[in-house]
Amino acid sequence: MKFMTLTLMSVLVTLSGCSTSEIQLKKNEDAINFSKRVIKGNSSALGKLVASAMTKTTQKSSYTYFTGETIPLNNDINGIRTQFATHCSSVGGKFEGGACKKIGSNDTVLYFVNLKHTGKIYNTTTYGAVKHVGISTISPKKGLNDPAYRKAIRDLGYISPTHEKLINRLDQQLANKKSEMRQRVLNEKLDRHNRELPYKKKIGAKICTVRDNINYIGYVERIAEEKVQIRISHAHVVNYPSMSPGGFKPSIIWANVSIWNLCE
Repeated sequence: MKFMTLTLMSVLVTLSGCSTSEIQLKKNEDAINFSKRVIKGNSSALGKLVASAMTKTTQKSSYTYFTGETIPLNNDINGIRTQFATHCSSVGGKFEGGACKKIGSNDTVLYFVNLKHTGKIYNTTTYGAVKHVGISTISPKKGLNDPAYRKAIRDLGYISPTHEKLINRLDQQLANKKSEMRQRVLNEKLDRHNRELPYKKKIGAKICTVRDNINYIGYVERIAEEKVQIRISHAHVVNYPSMSPGGFKPSIIWANVSIWNLCE
């Protein structure tokens, strides 16, 4: 199939409303060299010098690891992601979550890219403060299933479908456990309420309840079905019996006994 030079969308990235730099795809260009051109292609004239000084290429036996920072005037990390998606497509892949996956496979990674704002700021007179975008790319040397390469992309952020299923299963187990704990707490409160109910509905019973970290203490004076008349005589901050809330005054209220507990 005859290769045609692709112009990577002058991209009016609709997500940001700003345009990204034009980058020409080159025939059979690997991900590392493309990453280097993305660094320069998205930076301003002066920014290119700054960005170029912050690149590093590390050669490992199983893969090549490139890191760098670009200084796009529009701060458009989505536009840069689109550039990599287009490059990935040109080498027979589909870009998903930083992974350029081989078409027809959900776990064969041709290369992996991690994009993020680094927290650094490049100040310009025209565009103001511009955020640096960090680009980290790993490309294999030996093979796509090489253990060292697979570990490297996992360390950089790649989550395989198997790992994702495991995470989802663990998340579900955690959610189930939290739900069980909530239900246990509710059951314990219900059991306590049922045990204490006869005693709470006695004249003179000392009962208390907590609202907004304040413990209110009162005494039952009258009873009417589920509600009781309570004379609230004291209030203090939870765990600090001698510390009363400002403005507190004793009062008499009618309340549902279910939200009050027996207290010593």
